Amino acid sequence: MRGKCAHNDDMEAILEEVDGADALVLASPVNFGNVTAVTKRFIERLIVYGCWPWGRKMPKLRIENPDKKAVTVTASACPGFIARILMPGPLKAFKAAARCMGATVLTSLYFGPVAQTENATLDRKSLLKAYRAGEKLAS
Repeated sequence: MRGKCAHNDDMEAILEEVDGADALVLASPVNFGNVTAVTKRFIERLIVYGCWPWGRKMPKLRIENPDKKAVTVTASACPGFIARILMPGPLKAFKAAARCMGATVLTSLYFGPVAQTENATLDRKSLLKAYRAGEKLAS
């Protein structure tokens, strides 16, 4: 059970979709070593999944036992294997967000280098990784 968002915008409807989902895909390009500002703002708005009960020194999550699955997807111009080492921020942010929403990350995909040309597409190996991640979510 989560709290209600204090802002009167579309977030409540988005959170209702999240609550009803069996699986989540969290994705963002990487800018300056982390998820985009819009993605960060979304993650910050997940505070409704946490609470800070009176008398406790630390906040706690409202969902104690994650029952959803999640896959994370990030992409940058940096090669994926290097980005995982040099830029751990996106993965940490997405794992925390998934946990907040009651999900466990099964797979984290990091595509790079991307957007090197105007009409860039993922290579066959990357597409296969994405397909397999989808299979894990569906199983």
